[in-house]
Amino acid sequence: MNHPTEQLLSAYYDNELPADERAAIAVHLVQCKACELILQDFAAVTEQMGSAALPEPSIAAQAMWMNSFRATRQLGRDRGVRQLAGLLTAAAAIVIAVSMAMPSNAQATAAPAQWEKVAVSGSADVGTTPQATAQWIVADLSAGNGGVQ
Repeated sequence: MNHPTEQLLSAYYDNELPADERAAIAVHLVQCKACELILQDFAAVTEQMGSAALPEPSIAAQAMWMNSFRATRQLGRDRGVRQLAGLLTAAAAIVIAVSMAMPSNAQATAAPAQWEKVAVSGSADVGTTPQATAQWIVADLSAGNGGVQ
């Protein structure tokens, strides 16, 4: 095997290679001290990066991050409210469309009873006064037919 590239050795070090490529590089590393030294350099860099002290961010930077975080959270809330409003509007439109397409209950589609016609129009053969009409309606309903003909 020729010497693997540093990119391939880096992938080997990070355990990102398929098993067959990994095995071929492992065999090469047993025989090649130069490639073994490159891997040792990767390990040293990893160790240095892991042990490096992190700088403390300034108060201004922390405030800027918090303001950015709050603004992002508010945008998320606003977006959620807009999505909810859109869903509720769509649901309302569906309910309205379905209710308009469905026939209403059977009583509303049936012809009005005789007493309903008399009550609305005010004209009947039972008398000309509103009291006579009301008495006729009460008598009709008391007969037990509930206005059903």
